[in-house]
Amino acid sequence: MISFAVHNDQGRCLQIGDAPNLALVYKQVPAGGGYVIGNVPTGLDHYLQGDAWVSIGARPAPGWEFDWAAKMWVDLRDMDGQRAAQWELVKAGRDAAETAGFIYMGKLLQSDERSVARITGATQAAQKAIELGLPFAIDWTCDDNTVLSLDAEGMTGMPAALAAYVNTLFEQGRVLRQAIADANTPAAIAAIVWSLP
Repeated sequence: MISFAVHNDQGRCLQIGDAPNLALVYKQVPAGGGYVIGNVPTGLDHYLQGDAWVSIGARPAPGWEFDWAAKMWVDLRDMDGQRAAQWELVKAGRDAAETAGFIYMGKLLQSDERSVARITGATQAAQKAIELGLPFAIDWTCDDNTVLSLDAEGMTGMPAALAAYVNTLFEQGRVLRQAIADANTPAAIAAIVWSLP
């Protein structure tokens, strides 16, 4: 069997395979294209440059296409499409930051969905204890596995700190969204990325 790779006139790998003879390989070659015997790439996402196969690499972002003639990724979206895609990246960064934890009483506390549900339940218990005039105490495990010993007031302050943190994230998101809207070149749009204030 002969291992082969077929490419078009731009060097793009169209097929990788094995054939019992060269006549069958020749039948696979498009007009203007060619073939390589033995030296085959690991996938169709390669092009031939000289005697070497080169990977096109990962797509830089949604909406980008590989220009096989120019041998580079290009963004085919219009400015509005680029703005929309960049805003999606900023929102993803904001959402990741929202669930990455927040600082309370000098400690990093978890803020994923389960942790927020626990905060809500413990806060309701603390509020009920205050309402009934009962004592309340809870040991809250921090992200680093240390413990905050909280009374009712300390516990009810936790969701307020979380809300303030989330509000800061959304304020930063609004600033970045406006910056994306104001950007007037593809490079300027791409330069606007999520960052904490």
